[in-house]
Amino acid sequence: MLLLEAVEEFLLDGQAGGWSPGTVAAYRWHLQRWVTWLQARQVVVVAGLTRRLLREWSAGLTWAPATRKGAVTAVRSLLRWVAAEEQLDADLVKVLRLPKVPRRLQRTLTAVEVVKLLDVCGQPVEHGVTAGVARLLCVRNAALVALLYDSLLRAAELCALQVADLDLERGLVTVRCGKGGAGRRAPFGRETAVLLGAWLAVHPSSTMLFVALGGLEPGAGLTVSGLRLILRHLGTRAGVAGVTSHAFRRGGAVACTLNGAPGRLVQLWAGWSDERMLATYTRALDSDAAALDAYAPFSPVGAAVRKCALTLDG
Repeated sequence: MLLLEAVEEFLLDGQAGGWSPGTVAAYRWHLQRWVTWLQARQVVVVAGLTRRLLREWSAGLTWAPATRKGAVTAVRSLLRWVAAEEQLDADLVKVLRLPKVPRRLQRTLTAVEVVKLLDVCGQPVEHGVTAGVARLLCVRNAALVALLYDSLLRAAELCALQVADLDLERGLVTVRCGKGGAGRRAPFGRETAVLLGAWLAVHPSSTMLFVALGGLEPGAGLTVSGLRLILRHLGTRAGVAGVTSHAFRRGGAVACTLNGAPGRLVQLWAGWSDERMLATYTRALDSDAAALDAYAPFSPVGAAVRKCALTLDG
């Protein structure tokens, strides 16, 4: 079997199995570069693969650890698939080792930073738009920021929301295009419901919940790139760096945890199928000063003193 044929069939099988377009694109990117590397060494068929070749390719990767891991994962997955198709010695799959990726603290918005962003949402922009559009931007952006933080939504999930997906009375939003095609219901609080209600009161005639208010297509549903631009501008105005939808998602997960929400509930609200994702998204707790601030109610000595009505003064 030709290597290029194997890659294309492997990706088709992945698509049939429910892979997202993003996963397919990432695997294709890595595998095409792997095949090009092999072709430069006159290897164009699966039968030409050897242990030495695989080790030489892996050892020569110079990307960052996370990118190297992605490349090795893609090739290992392909090799497992080819072996299952009985086109390759299954022992070759064991040759490649996943590189270790150092843990790093990812950008996580704090409650103070979110309040700063909400404050900026209430301050109309002074240039480039009419006074009426400026007021609409204030209302829309406040609702958008609050819902991102409260409901732990992904960027694509927020942009795909329709007005009909909101239940203001119960504080629920129906997410129809979650990762992997899974849907769920995500909750939001009363304060967010107020901001969403204010947005609906002035909402342009559209089925989409969040729409563009300027640009080439005013009234069209907000795109992920459009959302990214809005958040970047809000961050600049508020003096908050690194404002992204995922920074909101991590921040919301940390806030829920600090506020005492059970991990299983946070996992369900965020739409994570694997409970380990909660640990990944709340990694900021490892060094966040907010974790220390939240300690007081759980202090063993403090609890003992309160229980026994003791006083430690003098």
